[in-house]
Amino acid sequence: MSTTVQSSAKPASRSSAQGVLRLTRDEVQVLQYYRDLSDTDRVATRCLLQALQRPRPELASQAQPATPAEA
Repeated sequence: MSTTVQSSAKPASRSSAQGVLRLTRDEVQVLQYYRDLSDTDRVATRCLLQALQRPRPELASQAQPATPAEA
């Protein structure tokens, strides 16, 4: 499969059975880097991306009020 790299201002196009996928130059570079990874590194990358996409718990609701130090 070949991928066309264009400037970041003009996204690359790739047609598929499902439609047209437009990628920026940065996205194409990320995909090329991902394809060069080993299978183990691909799994680790997917796990990391899934962890980063999870909603973060509200830290403010978990924080305990600070008690001022008594002198």
